[in-house]
Amino acid sequence: MLLCHTFGERADPDLRFRRTCFEALLREYPKTEAARDALAAAGHDPDPVLQFLAARHLGDSGRPILRQLVRAGGLPPELREEAVALLGHEGAGGLALAPEAEAAGGLSLDARAAEGALSKTDN
Repeated sequence: MLLCHTFGERADPDLRFRRTCFEALLREYPKTEAARDALAAAGHDPDPVLQFLAARHLGDSGRPILRQLVRAGGLPPELREEAVALLGHEGAGGLALAPEAEAAGGLSLDARAAEGALSKTDN
């Protein structure tokens, strides 16, 4: 399936396209090998939101991705809160932001730029 090649190392450069393909694949073909491959690739996608969506869908096996995302600080605040909630008993304890993420107010500069670009194109 072509959609599974839009994530990870061979990611399509269009962020909205990757997210749309990922959501469509999981919605329409959730139990296929292509969906499993896309989940694995999306966990390593350059987009932290796509990584979050994959981790959330993976359940327990997505916990390492959630931990890394919470520590790195690249998620929008509402998704970071959801990631912390999904981590449950681990909570935010021991999941301090990396120093550069703390200095940027919890969002990396790349994430802030991505959010700004999305807000301009989502209209």
